Amino acid sequence: MTAAGLVVITLLISALYFYSDWNIRQIRMQQMPAEEYERHYCLISTDRSSFWQGVYENAAVTGKDSGSYLEWIGMASPADYSLQDCLRIAIASDVDGIILYPGNEGEDKGTVALIDEAVDEGIPVLTVITDAPDSSRIGYVGVNNYQMGELYGTQVLKTLHDGLNRICMLSNAGSDNASVNLVYSRMLQVLEESKKSGQSVEVVVKTISTATGFDAEEEIRDIFVTRDSLPDTLVCMDLTATESAAQALVDYNRVGSVNVIGTYLSSTVLEAVDKGIITAAAGLDESGIGQVCVSALDEYNSLGYASNYINIPLETVTQENVKMYEGGFLR
Repeated sequence: MTAAGLVVITLLISALYFYSDWNIRQIRMQQMPAEEYERHYCLISTDRSSFWQGVYENAAVTGKDSGSYLEWIGMASPADYSLQDCLRIAIASDVDGIILYPGNEGEDKGTVALIDEAVDEGIPVLTVITDAPDSSRIGYVGVNNYQMGELYGTQVLKTLHDGLNRICMLSNAGSDNASVNLVYSRMLQVLEESKKSGQSVEVVVKTISTATGFDAEEEIRDIFVTRDSLPDTLVCMDLTATESAAQALVDYNRVGSVNVIGTYLSSTVLEAVDKGIITAAAGLDESGIGQVCVSALDEYNSLGYASNYINIPLETVTQENVKMYEGGFLR
């Protein structure tokens, strides 16, 4: 048999195993006892990290307690649905509410149009973490950018040395400029107000693409190989950049010489904090996010309105308290 034939057979076996496993999971789900629910909500996030799994699990528990069933559209399917595909499925399913993480697509015209279509059909849409401000979404559950800037500033302050300190903020290319500017302004204000005599700071914002992990790795690699512009501290404003920076610290032997302040929790980030690779990370309480989202949809369906903006509490994770966290979940 030729090498090409072996490759084809291997791929067929892998595909059969994958689809058989998926079908078994579906059969098990069909055999589960049916329960009556007052409402059917859905979570839409193409990010399947431990962070979003935590959000989903906690939201599902909250929903069950209040008589609502929460489905993660696209999570249990072998098909790789896009964000807009998932929105179309939710609309066609006539769900009672959508919890949406738009990611980098919050300002995409197609995404905005689908959110508007859902709301026109009587389906409330709640955006989480990143917003779709030009859409008809009923509310936004997100981080207070002023508090985020304060958290970054407080942690960067602890890393300052005498003389010039070069700080580089890594902003996601899909982030809202006004939000980034507010985080930047508050962080700089904290540093200027509290730095010691003999210390000076220079803060720059670099926009990078985190559409894929590879994009982020390449752009962060460029920062580390250009020695003349190597910062003293990197502030990473999303999970992909944080994980890529942690890996670059190890790859280029810069652990201890470049500080990294990260954002969001994953097993990779927690391990890096525990080992002292990452100085600190701004974490979000998944349980709180899940509870707030379901409660907001319940409120809207019961009363016809909900808060336009709901703040998510921030957690500061360092080597001293990282043991309180496990697998991205606050214990």
